[in-house]
Amino acid sequence: MSLPSRCRYPAASRILDYDGQDIFLQDYADLDSDRSLLVGSHEAPITSVAMSPSCDVAVSADETGRIRVWDLAASPPQLSREFQEPAGTWFLRFDPHGQRFLTIWGSGTARLHDLAGNPEREPVPFMDRTYWAHCGAFLPD
Repeated sequence: MSLPSRCRYPAASRILDYDGQDIFLQDYADLDSDRSLLVGSHEAPITSVAMSPSCDVAVSADETGRIRVWDLAASPPQLSREFQEPAGTWFLRFDPHGQRFLTIWGSGTARLHDLAGNPEREPVPFMDRTYWAHCGAFLPD
């Protein structure tokens, strides 16, 4: 099992996790049980997951570069968007407002994706290196 993408808020304390090709959502209150909700699956092994600060949107990436955006507010959770990036997406992170998320690939490229765009905006590449980038962060404002 991977390290989970944790989201802790008083009204909605949840953990998003993945194992192989499946994504699971579990409430903190249910940690001592085997109760978890299958959010969805990929066809290839998942490399990273992230959950928005409001816990209502999740993003997952797999070895082939397939990125999936999940609506966790729906019951059951629904796939809301999907797109392809180069293989080797190893890191996903939401901004503090949950409107954008960052993808970083093993090639050293990072992209910022905007979920609020209407029509949907193209991802904005902002870093391209010849060496690996492993993670990224947002400032709180």
